Amino acid sequence: GPLAGRKGHLFEGGIRVPGIIEWPLVITTPRITKYPVVTYDFVPAMLELLGIEPEMPMDGDGTKLLKLMRNEIAENPDGTLVNPADERKPMGFKDSKDDAWMTHTHKLVRTDWTDTPGGSYQWELYNMITDEFEEADLSTNTTLLNSMIADWTAWAADVQNDIDDL
Repeated sequence: GPLAGRKGHLFEGGIRVPGIIEWPLVITTPRITKYPVVTYDFVPAMLELLGIEPEMPMDGDGTKLLKLMRNEIAENPDGTLVNPADERKPMGFKDSKDDAWMTHTHKLVRTDWTDTPGGSYQWELYNMITDEFEEADLSTNTTLLNSMIADWTAWAADVQNDIDDL
């Protein structure tokens, strides 16, 4: 397809998949949204629906999914949010070679190209509202780049701490 990357990559071509949710009592009108959702949003949303308090804190994961399903999050035609307070918690991705950090508007991706002649291991930055195909790297915006790297680094350390506590 036209999205960058492929299965196994953290570019949109590797992680973006269509989602279909059917809940006739709540979702009465079909709609298409650009609101990002990740699989770990579903468990906290379902626990909330069932009135079950999770045994461990979910740190806000999934809290916006129910609002989205109830059509309580309004989007402008370009995918930006009418109310910035509706922005979801950023999503982090980490695997053995690649990393990504996504806010509603921007995406930070680091891919290991060191095994490719002339390749390197560096961060790239994209505006996901205006460049969903990830063609215009904005990593020269060092203020935003460094801020998002700092956020990803804190998230990755928190995830590692959770793993170490298991």
